[in-house]
Amino acid sequence: MIRKHDITAAITAAKSVLIAGHENPDGDSVGSSLALYHLFRNRGVVTTLYSVDPYPYNFLFLPGTGDVTQTLPAEEPDIYLLVDAGAPQRIGDDLYRLLCTTRRPKILFDHHVVYRDLSSFFDVLFIDDAAAATAVLVYRFLKEFSFPITREMALCLYAAVMADTGGMRYASTNREAFLMLAELVDHVDPWEVAAQIWEEMPEGQLRLLGEAIASIRLVAGGKAALFQITQEQLRRYGLGPDHIDSFINYARAIKGVELAFRFREIAPGCYKVSIRSKGAVDASRIAHAFGGGGHRNAAGFTFAGTFEDACALVEKVMCRVDFAH
Repeated sequence: MIRKHDITAAITAAKSVLIAGHENPDGDSVGSSLALYHLFRNRGVVTTLYSVDPYPYNFLFLPGTGDVTQTLPAEEPDIYLLVDAGAPQRIGDDLYRLLCTTRRPKILFDHHVVYRDLSSFFDVLFIDDAAAATAVLVYRFLKEFSFPITREMALCLYAAVMADTGGMRYASTNREAFLMLAELVDHVDPWEVAAQIWEEMPEGQLRLLGEAIASIRLVAGGKAALFQITQEQLRRYGLGPDHIDSFINYARAIKGVELAFRFREIAPGCYKVSIRSKGAVDASRIAHAFGGGGHRNAAGFTFAGTFEDACALVEKVMCRVDFAH
């Protein structure tokens, strides 16, 4: 096992690394992975940027996204770096099986709430659920060990924090995040980043958004909003899961709503569920009850059943939520 203070020596000695984030990667996972990718590439290290799912369309402007692969290397790397993946089973079955048996060092960067001891799985943990984004932990790591931050890395980190804080609007936003962006902003064009993330929507995405908004169901006296996106809808508009990530924010924006649930159909009777919260409700605790996880304002789980079943179950669960704490 690598001790945390020996990480510099281990990284310096590494001739090859593999960097991976969670399935259905979001902006934080992508930007954090890319920042580390550029760090190692600049050091002449053979670097594999791996993702079991494609990167979302609105982050393909970041440098290095063209190098991501969905194929594991033939030879094991000297070090594995997992980003935004405190639930390691969400990195894809092939890589997860490999990591369960490998003797190579594994390092985790994550800001999600972790409900189990990961020290037996990872050799080094950079975890802080008070951090605004996993990119903040990558930034701390770079600063702590005096690794230079290039313009490419700055852009990736900046975009990651902006994405995971909703443009510095979510409850996770804090002083550290603002100070970090202040140090990076000289290397980026803030408007260009914002435009690429939020204002490059295909026409079909906007039309599907209209259908999603029209279908929102309010339960628990208006404290929870639910909607579903079916496979048929995605096929009809030629869209992927990355196109609907932002839809849930419209459901959460309804006055009186404390929790918003997006049900994305992945198979008949099976859904990937995303939760977004505002106020005092911890979304991760609700997701954890269903075998999922996440952090306070954003979490998820997998649900088997009909959408009507889900609405009834959420109604029942919400009756037990204490909104005062």
